[in-house]
Amino acid sequence: MPILSLADAKAQLNITSTANDVELGDYIGAIDDAIETHVGAVLDRTVSEVVELAGYGLLVATRPVTSLTSLTSVSDGTTYDVGGLYVKDAGAGIIRRRDGLPLAVGGYAPAWTLTYVAGRGATAPSSINLAARIILQHLWETQRGGSRRPGMGGDNLDPQFLVMGFAVPRRAVELLANHQQFGVA
Repeated sequence: MPILSLADAKAQLNITSTANDVELGDYIGAIDDAIETHVGAVLDRTVSEVVELAGYGLLVATRPVTSLTSLTSVSDGTTYDVGGLYVKDAGAGIIRRRDGLPLAVGGYAPAWTLTYVAGRGATAPSSINLAARIILQHLWETQRGGSRRPGMGGDNLDPQFLVMGFAVPRRAVELLANHQQFGVA
């Protein structure tokens, strides 16, 4: 499920016809990708990831982590009770054993499939939803041609806020700042 529904997108752009529904659907998907580049998973979803258990902590790729579902050996299908694990830091995606011991479980297994839920709930926080609307409005207006007078500025862009070639308006980036995910070095 996307951050913005088609109905939300149409309301934001004051569109009542269905003529642009397919195009708006493409925009909605692109907006989710841009926002999740800044803040990680927004809406709850199940993620399966192959991990190696070594040391005292496990770092997962999709964050924030809401809950752990299962841990299964890739080689032989052995399962591990995830009740013995806990999410030490949801935002950083760090998982540890409750007893404080190293993560190696039941002898050596080269790879395990960890299934977990990542996200912030069933609906996006209001600041993320508003950022999605701002990005949608920006993309829609730039695709349709500007309505600004020459030299008046107004698209709210600054080169420091351009992420991977995706022009995200400054106000949207500011709204996402409180939810931003940071990497682990």
